[in-house]
This record gives sequence, C-alpha cells and structure tokens, in this order.
Amino acid sequence: MLTTDEARAKANYILGNLATVVKHYNNTSTARFIKTSCDNWKSWL
Repeated sequence: MLTTDEARAKANYILGNLATVVKHYNNTSTARFIKTSCDNWKSWL
C-alpha cells in the first residue's frame, strides 16, 4: 500500500510522526508543508 515516499510521509504525518517525515522523507510535499507551517515543526516534538 505505501509504495511511494509521499504515501509513507502522509501516513507518518497522520500518525503524528513529524520528525520522521522531515528526517526520512525530506523531499516530499508533506515534509515541505511541515517545515513551512505557521508553527515551527520542532515545537511539536
């Protein structure tokens, strides 16, 4: 099911694993969304 990096990033985002998304799937749109959100993504960790 989760065959692409984008799918894995979205699944981890839904589960709240923001650090995992940024660390392992840095080149996905989900990671870019986390990094450019209003809050600093590190504050969620």
